[in-house]
This record gives sequence, C-alpha cells and structure tokens, in this order.
Amino acid sequence: MSFDELLTIPEQDEWVYSDGKSTTCVAFILAMYKAAGIFDPLADHIQVTEFTVSFFFFLFNIKSFH
Repeated sequence: MSFDELLTIPEQDEWVYSDGKSTTCVAFILAMYKAAGIFDPLADHIQVTEFTVSFFFFLFNIKSFH
C-alpha cells in the first residue's frame, strides 16, 4: 500500500493507538450524540473522528436545529 493510499483510509472511531484513543473536542461531542441516537439510522456509517470543527458548525447550523 502506498502512502497516498494510506491517507485515503478514513479513521475509524474504534481505533486505539499506542497512547490510547485519539479524539478532538468535536469528535468527543459527536460521539456522545452518536451514542444518544441522534444520527440513527445512519450511525453505523458515521465516523465521528472524521469531522472537522468547521464541518461540525456547518452540520448544526441547519434551521431544524434552531
């Protein structure tokens, strides 16, 4: 596998690194939302570790959430 191919693999929520789980504040919040069922029925297809801060704000800046 080339390095370029390696970079295209989405990080999986269940991956644990040598120093433990790696997460950001956004991924932590989205993991709680995922566990609470907010993303059902798509929860199995969402990897919260792939979200960026800007995408998080875009996602939750939808009128139905106001």
